[in-house]
Amino acid sequence: MTSQQKALIAFDAVCRKHNLQYAVIGGFALMLYGGQRATRDVDVTMLVEFQDIRRTGEILLQYFQPRKEDPLSFFEQYFVLPVTHIDSQTLIDISAGVSGFDNDVIRRSKRKNVEGVEVNVASMEDLIIYKIIADRARDKEDVEYLFQLHGKKLDYQYLQKQANAFREIERSDVREKLDIYLRKFS
Repeated sequence: MTSQQKALIAFDAVCRKHNLQYAVIGGFALMLYGGQRATRDVDVTMLVEFQDIRRTGEILLQYFQPRKEDPLSFFEQYFVLPVTHIDSQTLIDISAGVSGFDNDVIRRSKRKNVEGVEVNVASMEDLIIYKIIADRARDKEDVEYLFQLHGKKLDYQYLQKQANAFREIERSDVREKLDIYLRKFS
């Protein structure tokens, strides 16, 4: 079992114990969909209401070591809680999922098997949108990989709906970038 798998299994156990909803995103999620990219950390988004950010952070810090000074203030200000799973020394970046898109990601997440334990993983479509938003070179490669490997299984209508929603927050580039992939792989 890899250190990331150990950390993710521990994270899932904490979330289940405290009834916290989450979805794995990032490179580890890509690996669960067959991607071969190496990653050293685990990225998750959690369903958190603004007024519950501090309380949620307090729960998580009972189990994971903070990587920032004054981690609760950092979580409240930047909506990210960087922690370390102590047993495996794996970095976990926990994002507070406060947007409608984050709610959709978590609601649509699917349980996937990691070493005999089921964990919540973002759908391929939601992972694509996250990676289009990030827009780094490796994210572009990941999007291409997902379209190449799973293109026939993707919900194109959902992808377009989510990309269109980003226009409302002045991110029309998300739809424009999605359209490039749709033309290339459709």
